[in-house]
Amino acid sequence: MAVALVAPVLIFAVLSTTSVSAVDDDAVVLRVHHSGQCLDVAGASTANGALITQWPCHAGLNQQAEITETSGYYEVKFKHSGKCLDVPGASTANGVQLQQWTCNGTSAQRFTLATISSYGEIKNKNSQKCLDVYGASTSYGAAVVQWPCHGGSNQRWDVFELELWAGRLIGGPFGREYWVNAFIEPDWIEPEMRQAVSSWNPWGVVSFTETTDWSESDVDFYANAYGQTGWRGLMAGYLFTGSQVDPETTSWDYAVLRLNHFYIKLDIQNNLPNRTQSTAAHEFGHALGLAHTRADVLTVLMPTNISRYDVGGIYTPQWQDSFNADMAY
Repeated sequence: MAVALVAPVLIFAVLSTTSVSAVDDDAVVLRVHHSGQCLDVAGASTANGALITQWPCHAGLNQQAEITETSGYYEVKFKHSGKCLDVPGASTANGVQLQQWTCNGTSAQRFTLATISSYGEIKNKNSQKCLDVYGASTSYGAAVVQWPCHGGSNQRWDVFELELWAGRLIGGPFGREYWVNAFIEPDWIEPEMRQAVSSWNPWGVVSFTETTDWSESDVDFYANAYGQTGWRGLMAGYLFTGSQVDPETTSWDYAVLRLNHFYIKLDIQNNLPNRTQSTAAHEFGHALGLAHTRADVLTVLMPTNISRYDVGGIYTPQWQDSFNADMAY
């Protein structure tokens, strides 16, 4: 649904100072490579001795953890219970299933991370054995055990930071519509807006089609000359009443995305259409409820276009962006 562009300078001045911090800056999930499932405390139990399994990623608190480094080793503390990933009885035996236990700082609760092809082995300090999905099972609830490290995909884990706002697009991201309107140089900017949305659809985490009826749209793209504001693009969420919301705390009925021709014109002058698309795809991610990722992680939600496109060459969503969008809904 389009929104009347009343007093844009005041609206944009507020938007340009809106924080984009995640809901929980220190939350991570651990996803195993072979099955795509996540490390999970079975049944969301808070009891000592609750077993660790793999389970489809849902970003519940029993899959979220805080990882703290001390002298090169890491403690993994689950958000829902405040208890730590633990090898029972400090065992060194093969096949021992991991558990959660009251954090005690012992080597049974200390782990190292070694990178292998963008995933990492997680090795216990005491046993020198790796977190392993037993038998390389892809079943829900399969046991996570310790096993001699061998580099198999059932021992390779991605430690992934969740970067989500508390606010979301009300009604979810499927079967929705978007609308584009570039007041300046539409032949250049509007195709890049369309490409930006199209780049999200193949991941299977959203489904948007274009509409020519602005009153039916859920995400509105605008481009205009907004001046030397310091921003290339902005997202604002609105309720049907016309009230703008704070995306960090409140969900929205529709989103308005603005691209600033003052800066986009440099893309046109230098024939860099993908640079424009990078900005549009970034703001579309915000319309879904995604916050900025870390500046050192190559995603379309990286904070700045310089690091995202000029250095990283990113102008379409990456798997981390897809994962966050999937977890958001």
